[in-house]
Amino acid sequence: MAEELEKWRYPRFFSDTIDENDRIIYMNDEDSKHIAQVLRMRKGDKAIICDKNGHDYLCELSSLENKNAIEFGILDKKDNLAEPDVEITLFQAVPKNDKLDFIVQKATELGAVRIVPFLSKRCVSRPDAKSADKKEQRLQRIAYEASKQCGRGKIPEVMPFTDFKSAVNSVDSDTLPILFYECGGKKLSELDLSYKKIAVFIGSRLCTFKRCYPCTSGRTHFKMRNGTCCGTCCIDEFNRKPIIILFNMLILIKST
Repeated sequence: MAEELEKWRYPRFFSDTIDENDRIIYMNDEDSKHIAQVLRMRKGDKAIICDKNGHDYLCELSSLENKNAIEFGILDKKDNLAEPDVEITLFQAVPKNDKLDFIVQKATELGAVRIVPFLSKRCVSRPDAKSADKKEQRLQRIAYEASKQCGRGKIPEVMPFTDFKSAVNSVDSDTLPILFYECGGKKLSELDLSYKKIAVFIGSRLCTFKRCYPCTSGRTHFKMRNGTCCGTCCIDEFNRKPIIILFNMLILIKST
């Protein structure tokens, strides 16, 4: 088992250009420069390349002739084991400053497949269309880098900024919507978690909405960024450094 895990411990990348017939993977310009100039990889060095659909390829660097389009040869393939069985979409009210960067990073690490920033009544930060577009691009980049770092098989999609009503109305009928509320509601263990899709709502002030199941977050009144992580884990803060203590929701779902 240890040998098998060690076999797949190499630098990770994503690629859209995978030719299984010729067993060649072509890297884009940005990743090629990173491989050649930063990592200084040489012919014969190995890497893990994911197709963004949950499949990992063990590869060997085969060509450095074109520094802007490096080629890897495919040695082996397996399903990525980091992707959860349930699709979690995080609907996140826009917080102040750069806290959304942290939220996107941790939501990616915890297995969210989609992140939808929305503006609620009590949101202080209200970016205009141009600023929101730039933030969306930056957040998508953060999700991409976090996916590589934590070994995800897919890159979560950061959706365009929207309003609360539109966010709620976008939830499909086959999705379980959950909103964490410090003043009461059902426990996670009391919900029907047989759904394959779950929508987690975190507001700027935790509140109920008629189409969501209010779910108790206990007696603690979480800060917004802590409340976000409470949807999938419990969070403790020491000297303002969030520390993940217990992964909660996905374990509960797997046990049902």
